[in-house]
Amino acid sequence: GHTSNFTSIILSGVHAADLLHCLQELNFGVSAHVERASVAVARHSTMAVPSLSLMEIGARPSDPKPHILVVVLDPLGDVMRAQLLNVIGKLFAIAEVMAAAGAEAAGFYSSPVMQLRGGGDRRFLIAGNWKMNPETMDEAKALASSVVESAKSVKKGVDICICCPHPFLATCAQICKDSEVKIGAQDIFTEEKGAFTGGVSIKQVESIGCKYVLIGHSERRHGNIASESNAMINKKVKMTIDSGLVACLCIGETKAEFEAKKNKEVCAKQLAEGLAGVTKEQLANVVLAYEPVWAIGTGYTASPEIAQDVHNYVRQWLEQNYDKATAESVRILYGGSVTPDNVDQLMACPDIDGALVGGASLVGEKFARIMNFK
Repeated sequence: GHTSNFTSIILSGVHAADLLHCLQELNFGVSAHVERASVAVARHSTMAVPSLSLMEIGARPSDPKPHILVVVLDPLGDVMRAQLLNVIGKLFAIAEVMAAAGAEAAGFYSSPVMQLRGGGDRRFLIAGNWKMNPETMDEAKALASSVVESAKSVKKGVDICICCPHPFLATCAQICKDSEVKIGAQDIFTEEKGAFTGGVSIKQVESIGCKYVLIGHSERRHGNIASESNAMINKKVKMTIDSGLVACLCIGETKAEFEAKKNKEVCAKQLAEGLAGVTKEQLANVVLAYEPVWAIGTGYTASPEIAQDVHNYVRQWLEQNYDKATAESVRILYGGSVTPDNVDQLMACPDIDGALVGGASLVGEKFARIMNFK
């Protein structure tokens, strides 16, 4: 909340230094003076914020500009920290309104959320995987147009992509051409051209305007339509990177592997073999998507705690095999029965940078709500 003199921001202590740096960059009046204070914290409707002894970072009373009062809560869990970070963008917006009004503004203003993730480098990505849907070109055009319209209200810091069946790619690319919506292919073949009936090459999808390529989706790993090995998937990843497109590498365990508590072991193997020969510089053209096979199209969803635990493990794997800066820069999506009902909780997790959405992406209203997660 705020008065005519300052805006309060509630933030986990782990990220306090990063936030102070951002405030200074935005030229808000923030004092370097730190003192102990006991602050009563109002409870947010979607989170339980405890009343603690807090660190109060005060504003300079002599500065005529609106100030930011940062209240640091420490310690907090990862999910709580992420929920608090989601509130920060709205408070920045309030401060901007106050500045424009000469610190006389009153009331609460809602605004697109500014996300601070990975030092500010990671943007959310919401990608719709249409799979072998819809049935006709007219339906595809209508759905793509609906996504373009809904994307106009999407908050800053969120990228949108739709991965269409190959026959619809060119038409949907034209519909999305001057919008915020990017196009992705659902697969490519391992060769660039030649006598490969039914194959679609990376150059072909690039030529019609695709930016993303899904690679290693479980439906292609586990026999629904193909039985692709990690070696084949790795070849597709490198071909996509070499063409300047973004490879969305899907990983995830089966139900049996999950019940045997091998989910992290499986993901580590898929990462090691799927990213073999990929340099840290090339990871700028890679998005990872954790999709537990037991949650895809089943109605079951990994809880935010389960998903965050695996996403955190994946980020640790990247740090161990590359470096910390690279690990912090790579986007890791969650996929597996993402719906309007669970997207807010999933996106609040600090290591979940977006969603790969299946069935819900085929319903304009549902996908619009997912794109505009809170």
